[in-house]
Amino acid sequence: MKKKVLSICLAFLLLIVLLISLILGISKSNIMNAHDKSDYDNWLNNKTSFEVKNNLILYKKLKNRQNINILLLGDDLALSKGKSDAHPGWSNLLVSYIEASFKNKVYLESLAQSGDTILEGEKIVTSNPNLENFDLIIICFGKNDSTNKIPLSTFQKNYSDLIEALKSKNPACTILTIIPSTLPESSDYRHEIENLNSDYNLKCIDMLDQFKTSKVEMATLSTNDFPNDNGYNLYAVSINDAIIKEVSNLK
Repeated sequence: MKKKVLSICLAFLLLIVLLISLILGISKSNIMNAHDKSDYDNWLNNKTSFEVKNNLILYKKLKNRQNINILLLGDDLALSKGKSDAHPGWSNLLVSYIEASFKNKVYLESLAQSGDTILEGEKIVTSNPNLENFDLIIICFGKNDSTNKIPLSTFQKNYSDLIEALKSKNPACTILTIIPSTLPESSDYRHEIENLNSDYNLKCIDMLDQFKTSKVEMATLSTNDFPNDNGYNLYAVSINDAIIKEVSNLK
């Protein structure tokens, strides 16, 4: 009889211990969940301000030797059409120049396509929700637009819409436009790009001007209306030099 009572007592005691452990476990879980939820809510509420606050502008990142992300949008010139097979293309050359200049790592994403005009470029940006977190965005349109005689009003509107979409997705980025070397000084498309640069206060590289002011003969920079290896070398050098100048201007 005594053994039976003892067994019942022990079983009852074990039951009490189990219940206490269960209650403590649930309480601890609730505390942890509440803590995790609080952290998540704080992150969610501060997400935008946190990212913008800590996303140093391009030139500060380069000065601090931080890695950067570059997006390239454009047409055949952005793809270095006319280069030799041995030439890496001006965009890849630019990556090498920046890495050598600032001892960092550069990640390039190119969405340039042969034959594209500003119409296709604008569609690429507005239809792609993932074009975010870029430090530098390079835009190179105009040659095919001029060749295909895209109406100037359409060119201006789509170029403007492209810029607006990029700024919305990448509020802290630097947008750099290229005026193609293939657009003569009298080109209305050139003037539209210049006006947009002024309206949006964008950094611009006029490659025809770079060709003319370089110490290289103009005839040796292009072949059959497209830049050759020498010309594309100058594209990369001109952009890298402009970036170096901006970084050197930082206090």
